[in-house]
Amino acid sequence: MFLQVLVRNEVAVLQRRREEVAEEVKLLQSKVTYLQGLYQEQDRMLAGMFGEAYGSEEERDIEAQLDKVRSYRDTLAGGVLEWQEASMLVQSATELLDRAVTCWKEINSQSVTSPWCKHNC
Repeated sequence: MFLQVLVRNEVAVLQRRREEVAEEVKLLQSKVTYLQGLYQEQDRMLAGMFGEAYGSEEERDIEAQLDKVRSYRDTLAGGVLEWQEASMLVQSATELLDRAVTCWKEINSQSVTSPWCKHNC
């Protein structure tokens, strides 16, 4: 009985987590699609102005700096996502621990006579 309650609780937490992740994926997919569209528009505009060549040496340097900053931003964004995931996992673990403690308290409050125990266990 106790194990069934724990399993049901864990399944409920995991189902809720799955729904949250599915919503987050939908949101991020739409943001990625929008961002990709902006990058394509930027590329079309630059190609229209300069063709395949850079407008100047300064433009080349600025684009190199931009690439570095974008890489840094992407690394930070990845870190933020990892921290958000860790936070959600800690929250889920806390909920499961709370449920386990509640179940253990219920078990302790019940008087059980066991053939292996000489006293009420």
